[in-house]
Amino acid sequence: MWECCNCVNLNTPETSYCVACGHNKCSTCEEISIPSKLSGNEKVYYFYLNKFYFNDKVLSPIERAKLADISKQYGISEKSVKKMHELSSIPYTEIVETKEPEIIEKPESKPKPEKKKPPKPPKKVKSAKPTRPPKTKTPGKSKSRSFILVIIIFMLIGAGGAYYFSFYHYSPKNLKAQLSGFKKKINSVSVSNDGNYIAANSYDKIIIYNAVNGRIIKTLKTKSFSLGISAKGNYVVKISPAEMYSVKTGKLLLKYHGVKMYSQVTGKLLGEHQNIKRAFKVKLSHNSFFVHFISTAKNVDVKIYKLHSGGFYANRQFKGYYLGYSSNGKFLATYFNGYINIWNVLQGKIVKTVRVLKPKAKKLTLKLKGNTLRILEISNDLKYILNSNGNAVQLININNGKIIKKFMRYPVSFLNAKISDACFSKTSNSVIVAQGNKIYLYRIN
Repeated sequence: MWECCNCVNLNTPETSYCVACGHNKCSTCEEISIPSKLSGNEKVYYFYLNKFYFNDKVLSPIERAKLADISKQYGISEKSVKKMHELSSIPYTEIVETKEPEIIEKPESKPKPEKKKPPKPPKKVKSAKPTRPPKTKTPGKSKSRSFILVIIIFMLIGAGGAYYFSFYHYSPKNLKAQLSGFKKKINSVSVSNDGNYIAANSYDKIIIYNAVNGRIIKTLKTKSFSLGISAKGNYVVKISPAEMYSVKTGKLLLKYHGVKMYSQVTGKLLGEHQNIKRAFKVKLSHNSFFVHFISTAKNVDVKIYKLHSGGFYANRQFKGYYLGYSSNGKFLATYFNGYINIWNVLQGKIVKTVRVLKPKAKKLTLKLKGNTLRILEISNDLKYILNSNGNAVQLININNGKIIKKFMRYPVSFLNAKISDACFSKTSNSVIVAQGNKIYLYRIN
């Protein structure tokens, strides 16, 4: 089961989006594997028991009270609770059920006899004061006040109009172009290695742009969650399901089918993913494309396929929490135990490590020199990262954690939509940002 980071609703592992709010399962959503032998209500108790016990290995009084309330609310017996504690290897003595305080009735006290108060002396009647005649308003003063109010209203309207036009018609100096064509929110964006083609997708369609003049080359009406475009912009590969389309004709060329995945450490079967339904990120290389899965917060499972034949190439498993890919798809960044590890995907080896602040909260929040990390993409030379802070994209030096540039459409934060995705364009020396239903191209220098 997994918990939605947007509305804190529990969802089954088969669903990729929150049933309550429609939020798509992301990297910040917390997921815990549930034993199949447990029933529906027992799964809820088991999820929160492991969630509360995950970080500190100790249950606080508030967490113990919450678990007691859950067992009462869902009618879970004490025998079932003990069974779940044995499955989780958590001592049952840690859970103490909160009891309501007993109300002790006090004996009724005898009513005290009322004391008779002495009668109050009669109030003195005050003599009525002479009334003053009402003041008469002079017509000159009322006219001048209304005239001043009218001027103030016109000034406020003018200031509001100037504010609207100055911000909504504002264009930053480093903005090269703005691409449109989507009505719904954009999920992901990708650029070809030669920098001539840009591919982006929403849930209902894919659009391929000419990066030089910004014109739409092709529109594919197909459902997709993530995509990648080939080196010369000839093909587009999308998930889910995993399929390859021709950019020129828009025809479906190939379907990629799932295979069985085994752990490289233990050799155990991790799962069989038909049509790559659980994948949420795709990256294209020159002759292969990478699709990775999030199984737990401890491992990232990657499947590598041959691009043109659709044949399976290799499985890779990387230790840590997924952070992001490089532009060319050759490197993958994960977090584990206070370090960002950058892996070579094909070789399965660590090529670079960066020290970060270890998060204390239950949700994974990494900080590099005081900057919160939400990595969108890593540069091919492993020196820079594109980082999202919500409504803007930051270009950060990965070695010292300094913000080199900030890419934001409007100068005020609340006027900007949330960042969906971003990528480097090496040939044109620019950054491509998907924000809301628009795509923005920014110059780096």
